[in-house]
Amino acid sequence: MQRVMIPAMGLMVACVASVGIAGDLVSGPQKGEPAKFFQVKDVTGPRKGKSLCYR
Repeated sequence: MQRVMIPAMGLMVACVASVGIAGDLVSGPQKGEPAKFFQVKDVTGPRKGKSLCYR
């Protein structure tokens, strides 16, 4: 049983330490930031097969 518990405890400590080091995580665009563009390939309609820029 100790063979499993010691590595598991080490893994748990490493996970907690990495979260503490990471600080505040920011996900996605922030309020007030302009939207970034992205390219898509149209698969239907009059522009079928062409790349389009969405903004």
